[in-house]
Amino acid sequence: MRITKKKARELYEVLDQEREKIREENEEEGEDVPSSTLWERERKKVVERLQKLPDLVKEAASRLTVERGRGRKPKLDPEEKTMLFLFARLNDKSNRDMEATLAFLGPAFDVDISYKTIERLYSDEEVKLVLHNLFVLLLEEEDVSGNCSGDGTGYSLQTGNITAPTPRRMTQRRMGRATDTCSA
Repeated sequence: MRITKKKARELYEVLDQEREKIREENEEEGEDVPSSTLWERERKKVVERLQKLPDLVKEAASRLTVERGRGRKPKLDPEEKTMLFLFARLNDKSNRDMEATLAFLGPAFDVDISYKTIERLYSDEEVKLVLHNLFVLLLEEEDVSGNCSGDGTGYSLQTGNITAPTPRRMTQRRMGRATDTCSA
């Protein structure tokens, strides 16, 4: 598709109209705060939550008791394993890239971990249990009912709609609607 000056002007006018509509809607809602301030508030909330994360992980790990048998003592305790796992996931890096990052940060944090150790965290039972406890703590902190479950996507799911005697989505399918309204 070729864009001419005339089409570009028309598109620009449409964008201006949409921008005005959005601005008017925001004024009607009483939102007189600039969007940059709203973004700054959200950013601060995220930073505050990330700063709370080590304490929450520590509390989640403290709810866990581990009985060790024979063998060598692990390098990392469950709290450190979980923080390493979360650090790797939050940075969205491969295991080898995380090893390089940790080698760079090693002298500052006294960490010497191989990529294989990071890889083993994905299947570590202690990490799974601490993550579960962390999930429960986060739900408690947000005052969410205990009728929730993690589904592996990173999002929580309220199970009341699914495990009800006749789930809403099934009822609507019987009524001829094919939409999934389970999240309502």
